[in-house]
Amino acid sequence: MFFYLDAASADRDSLLQYSELYSNHYGIWSAQGKHPNQYIRLSTNRLRQRLENDNVTIYYATHKKH
Repeated sequence: MFFYLDAASADRDSLLQYSELYSNHYGIWSAQGKHPNQYIRLSTNRLRQRLENDNVTIYYATHKKH
């Protein structure tokens, strides 16, 4: 199932979950990056700021076990 997240529907718990998911499983700095070969961190504040931008939509998928 696919969903989108906007600022109006993002509560603190959801932002924390999405922040932790991104920060621990996606985006790694290159060897020449600010923090070489480490995960890129996305704080809840930065995530909220991005969602408040009218030009940003965050889509996510879930898997529901039967």
